[in-house]
Parts: sequence; C-alpha cells; structure tokens
Amino acid sequence: MPYDHLSQFLTLLAAEGELARLSDEVQGVSEVGQLVRRAAQESSGGPALLFEEIPGTKFPLVANLFGGRRLLRALDAASPAELVSRIAESLAPMPLDASLENLRGANPLTRATRLAPRFLKTAFVQQVVRMGKDVDLAEFPFPRWERESAPTLASAIAFLPGENGQPARLETPILQVADRGSFIVHWTAHHQGPAVYEQARQQGKPMPVAIVLGADPALQWACSAPRPVGVDPQQLAAIIRGQGLNYVRGRTVEIDVPGDAELVIEGYVDPQEPPEGHGLAASGQGHVTERTDLPRLRVTAITHRANPVVPVSIRHPSPSEADSFQTLSEALLEWDVKRSLPAVTGLKLIRTGELVRGAFASLRKEFPGQARQVMHHLWGHPWLAGLKTLVVVDAGVPLDDARVWQAVATYADPERDVVTVKGTADFDDHSLWPGFGSKLGIDATRKRVDEGGIEWPEPLESATSLRTRLDYLWSKVGWKRS
Repeated sequence: MPYDHLSQFLTLLAAEGELARLSDEVQGVSEVGQLVRRAAQESSGGPALLFEEIPGTKFPLVANLFGGRRLLRALDAASPAELVSRIAESLAPMPLDASLENLRGANPLTRATRLAPRFLKTAFVQQVVRMGKDVDLAEFPFPRWERESAPTLASAIAFLPGENGQPARLETPILQVADRGSFIVHWTAHHQGPAVYEQARQQGKPMPVAIVLGADPALQWACSAPRPVGVDPQQLAAIIRGQGLNYVRGRTVEIDVPGDAELVIEGYVDPQEPPEGHGLAASGQGHVTERTDLPRLRVTAITHRANPVVPVSIRHPSPSEADSFQTLSEALLEWDVKRSLPAVTGLKLIRTGELVRGAFASLRKEFPGQARQVMHHLWGHPWLAGLKTLVVVDAGVPLDDARVWQAVATYADPERDVVTVKGTADFDDHSLWPGFGSKLGIDATRKRVDEGGIEWPEPLESATSLRTRLDYLWSKVGWKRS
C-alpha cells in the first residue's frame, strides 16, 4: 500500500496537486456539502478538499478523499481489473496438480498467517483518550445539509459484536448527532445492527458499538463491496493490502478496532431504552429520508490521534465520490457473477448515486429463458437488494445506453419480454413501499426459436478481413476533424 495512515496519504496528494486546502472559515451546514458537490462535478472527480476551519469545532475535515482515481491509488491498483485479479488470485483454490515449487509459494498456512490480523497493545488511534465529561461530539466537524436534522456521518464504519467469538460485524449506517454524548442510528432491516440489537435485548444487556473514521481505505471499501460468500470485510481488506491489519482493543468496549484509524467513538445501545429517535438524513439520490423509532448510541469514550483529520463522505447524486466505490464494486460483482453464471459476459451498473437502482447485463445464450435466470440471480444478490430495473442483452452488445436501448427496440416484445416481480427494495427509494416493491426486467436478447423467436437475419456488420481493408482505405481519405 502507498501509505500507512491518512496524514501520509494527504501529504502524497498535496505533492501531486490532488489536495485543495481551504483556510477560510467554511460552515459545516451546507457549505461543505455544496463545495464537495462542485468538486465532484469536475471531469477528473475534482480534488480532495481539506477544510481547516469549521466554526465551533476543533479539528480539520477532509472530504471527496477518494473521488476520481484516488481510491485506486489508495488501494495501490492501476485499474479495477487489476484489483479484482488480486482478489481472485488470493481466493482461488489450490490446483490438485500443483507442482511442489508452486505449493511452496502458495502454501495456504503461509498465506493465512500473512493475512491474519495483528493485535497491538498500544496504537496511534489511542494517543488521546476522552471519557466521561470530556466527551463532546460538538468538537468534531461532522457536516450536514441544511434539510438534515443534525450533523451526519454517512460513511463511518460501525464495529458490532461478533457472534460466538467471531470477528466483529461491520457496516456503515447513517449516524446523526443527538447531543454532545450520543448519536441516533439509522438502522434499517437490511443492516446487521437490528439482529445484533435483538440478541442483546433477549440477553438483557447493552450492545457495545465502536464507530471508526479514517480506517484503511481497503477496509472502507470492503464494508460496502459485494463480497464473495464467506469473505468478511476484514478478510477482504487484508487480501487487498496483502497483509493483516492492525487492531487494538477499545478502551471501554470489548471490540478490537483499527489501530491506524484517525478517530474511534466507543459506546453502547441499550435495548431497554425505547427507540424513540427521529432523524432526517440525505440520500444519494438527492432527497431527504425521514425515519422514526431509531435507537440511541450513547458514547462512553472518544479516542483519536494527537492531530487527527476527520474524513467524511457527503451524500449527493452522481457524479460523486460514491461513483469511485461503485466502479470497483461493479468489477468485483461482475467477476463473482461470472463464477456462478459463466454465460454472463458483462455487467454495468447505472450511476444513480451511491445506491444501485439500474443495471445492464450481457449474456451468451445457451438455452431458452436464460435471460430470466440472470435477472432472478441478480435480483437475489444481497448487494443488489435495491436493483429496480435490469436489461439483459446478447453477448457482444456494448453496455452503453444507446446500444442497449437499440437492442430493446429491436429484440424485445413488450408483452413477452418484460418481467415484473415483487421483492426487496431500497429503504431510500421513495417511489416504493420502504424495503419492498416491484422490479422491472427487460429481455432484449434475440429470441431463440424454442422460446418464441424467429430465425434472425444476418447483421450488416462486415467480416473482420473487410473491416481491416476499410480501415486502410479510410486512412487514405485524408479527412481530419476540424
């Protein structure tokens, strides 16, 4: 990896002209969000923005940190394909006919040892420890849109207790400051939190939680990535890094947290306390979602580096920093889907914000009804719970808007080839009942005779040999675009 902690990465970005510092006072209400949105609209994804003066707070804030190609840079990858190749290689089973020399290099015990987490007694994230009356969330520059009900964290990693001694469960719920010592947690049924909360309620004891900001970017992406079955976020982050991450035990909770993070907020949710929280929080689609009956996270300790920089993500419509995360997730999801359905040749997620609402897939058809099989497979993927519209085309059709919709116009019969089903939905999708609604699929493949199609006429495309000749002749035309 190109750096070990956030300050090193910021120094690298500054040297390369990828970091813009704002020394003027910038209001945390809306001004931060609007400037981040303006930066994201730049063709390159804009610079990372370091806000040095947020009135009423004590620490600087950095946003749009992983916009453009900076997420790839932070993960030490030249392209999404290279990153997925590293993951695939690490997860590949050892071949039965592997030579002794290859076995020495790919020893699973050696690999497991290298990727195992390292548990420290002391760590940078605990250079400063605040407990009791010293806890004050208002000191930290958590931003908010004007229509949000409170300062909001949209990408902080919540570490929840593992089950039966297993590693902690990780997710990124919306958190909103309730007062100087507590958050309102925006959990939905799709999160792991409600299940852990229910277990704690049945056991009659508080549920410990650790909120982490500025963790390793590999862990940040892994929490939201479409991970292969059996791979948890901490394992995926170690695979990406090529080595285990550093952890340290929390000061007031029995949870191991990243030792190289910038900031950790420890606390607990008491299931005996009625969930009476209420909040308005921005969604990646550009709207505000209202939720009620939310639990409260009471803070017991805040630990951080001596001079922390608080990294945050701002939720707003595409283009946004979330697009960088979605690009990598698209590549990993495509690889994983192809493992299950080898006939799938391509997958493209439609950029609509940080949540996936639409997608295109291409397919090498081998039997009737196969396009519908692909639809139901993708709709059933846990990471695509909010996928509402899906178009399947033949292999070889480029997955760009014009060619896909041309295939719909050419090959789809609205009565025969349009599929609607009921299923899980995104809780931020205001067009549907929260968490449940309809999905639309369009089979835009050429129909085989055994599924009601015809013998399709030959396409106009020229043979490869002729195209090569035409390329040569066109080069002789001498026309140049003005």
